[in-house]
Amino acid sequence: HAARYSVSADSAARGLARAAWAGLACVMLASALLTLSSRSLYAGFAALGACIVAAMLLVPWLVQHGLDAVAHRHSRLRPLPLRLAIRGASRSMGRIGMAVAALMAATATSVGVGLMVASFRGAVDDWLTQLLRAEIYISPGFDEQAPPRIDEQFIARVMQLPEVTTVSKIRRARVLYGDGELRVTAYELPAEAERGFQFLHGVAPWPAWNNGDVAMSSEPLSYHRGKQVGDLIDIPTPVGRRPFRIAGIYSDYGSERGVVAVSLARFRHYWQDQRVHGIGIYPRPKVDSRQLERTLMALLPRDGSLAAWSNASLKSRSLAVFDRTFAITHVLTLFAAAIAALGVFNALLALHLERGREYAMLLATGLAPAALRSTLYLQTAVIAVLAAGLALPLGVLIAKLLIAFINIRSFGWSMQLSLDAHALLLPAAGALLAALAATVYPAERAVRIDPATALRYE
Repeated sequence: HAARYSVSADSAARGLARAAWAGLACVMLASALLTLSSRSLYAGFAALGACIVAAMLLVPWLVQHGLDAVAHRHSRLRPLPLRLAIRGASRSMGRIGMAVAALMAATATSVGVGLMVASFRGAVDDWLTQLLRAEIYISPGFDEQAPPRIDEQFIARVMQLPEVTTVSKIRRARVLYGDGELRVTAYELPAEAERGFQFLHGVAPWPAWNNGDVAMSSEPLSYHRGKQVGDLIDIPTPVGRRPFRIAGIYSDYGSERGVVAVSLARFRHYWQDQRVHGIGIYPRPKVDSRQLERTLMALLPRDGSLAAWSNASLKSRSLAVFDRTFAITHVLTLFAAAIAALGVFNALLALHLERGREYAMLLATGLAPAALRSTLYLQTAVIAVLAAGLALPLGVLIAKLLIAFINIRSFGWSMQLSLDAHALLLPAAGALLAALAATVYPAERAVRIDPATALRYE
């Protein structure tokens, strides 16, 4: 039995080495895909998949060599269960290596997606805080297909309120453009609202905003349409196509296909329509915003065609929509972790069935059942800690790939990676607990082995 186990261990070690070389080949494949393709979404997903496969192939080899190094350097490690656990974990990687790699991959994926969502939410939060400068907004609602219902007479009544100093105006339109449609947004902005735009390239067009055919491009439109600062974009209008020069590219997370922004004055010049979709109200200093909101509500039409939102409620509702949109990602990562934990359970159970005679020999030579139980739990904990430790940098890499390549190529949105502690530590702790939970039945079964029966054929 001992000779057969030794041959099996040597064969497993060679298998782990071959898998590690295959993992390095996957790393080179991922690098080539990202280098040779600058815009292909499929190449980005293929590179991401290659990175995850590479990590799964490399992790068992890395964990085994890490355990061997610890066992060799601390050959007299105390207490005894910890020394037995480290040696046993190293010898077990050939059997449970891929199950551990699957748990690591599931944990890393959960970390990566969590970091991406947290970074995206932080970017949207900052964008909304920067963009929403008015105290109260009036519009038909969140239906972008709704027709404009606010005319200049209503705006004049709002401006006559003593609490109001100025208003911003917004008008939206969709026009046929190339093989699809182009979203046009027209603004009339006070100086305070102008500061809400974050320009990534170019300069603010405000000096020539109202008097010339000058436009701003959102980042997604610039990416998908290949437009840069200084380029012309022909906007279809009721009086024919009109070329607008792009003066700046600004950050925007409101549309994945992007929008082109023009001044409301130029929009009205070409469209000959005075109505707008929404207005933002800027109150005078020290005005009670709640009282102003009640006053504005009294001005709204009784048919419910218009509604008023405070700055805080509009931002809160927008973030609530964001959270509902990405709620499914957390459920999917939990399913992946549960499936990986089941794989670890099956691998541990098979391992402990195979090593039943070894456990029986330890019990027969005087090792207490409690010490054997501690050894098995420590063995799993050591492996899980190493796997979770390797999952964290892989998760950060996955998040970086999702943000820098997948997100850009899908939606055209750029953002900064945010290392959220919750997204980092919660999946790692979950992986550790899942691995320990998967050890309960195999460990309890091992300590209840009858040494005489197990050793009968040894």
